[in-house]
Amino acid sequence: MLIIFQRFSERVRDVVIRSNLFYHYLLLLHVISDHEFGPYGTQSAKNYSITFGPDESIKVVIVRHGFIVDAIGFVVADQTGETSTKLFGGNSGDQTRIPLQSNEYITQISGTYGKYAYSSSDSNVATLSIHTNLKQYGPYGRGDLVQNPSSFTSPTGSVVGFFGRHSNYLESIGVYLKTNATSKVYDNVIYT
Repeated sequence: MLIIFQRFSERVRDVVIRSNLFYHYLLLLHVISDHEFGPYGTQSAKNYSITFGPDESIKVVIVRHGFIVDAIGFVVADQTGETSTKLFGGNSGDQTRIPLQSNEYITQISGTYGKYAYSSSDSNVATLSIHTNLKQYGPYGRGDLVQNPSSFTSPTGSVVGFFGRHSNYLESIGVYLKTNATSKVYDNVIYT
């Protein structure tokens, strides 16, 4: 399959490689793959999912938090520099904006979850830390009024998306990690 691509001219190949279509084509061919880890929190059906293509970059991570984590959001730029903001969860709590440097990307999430006293959900994200290739941000959320808290840590890799469930609070969160075709996943650990 890759021999076919070698026959393209340099110019055409550059255009194709930059496109999301090519990225998703490689996913279909299993040359690269996105592995889903989580959700951490409620196991109810997910109602949000966002993936970032190779021509997109996260400029800012937004976390709304107080007693627990209310919401997570992202300011995403495409290859032209146009930005869009996506927010999943409620509008309560304090808002923290985490601007990412141009060479910085998310590698992992960690935190706690449990039953929050003021939520009808069986579980909510109580605290959340965002890990990048440069540093850790957080934890956000105090974890107050949460029964039976459990800890979670996603595997480390290149995070290419998030999914989970939200309402007035962030009920669950999971990550999509990009791996190559030779990577194997055993017990939430990626081996290359």
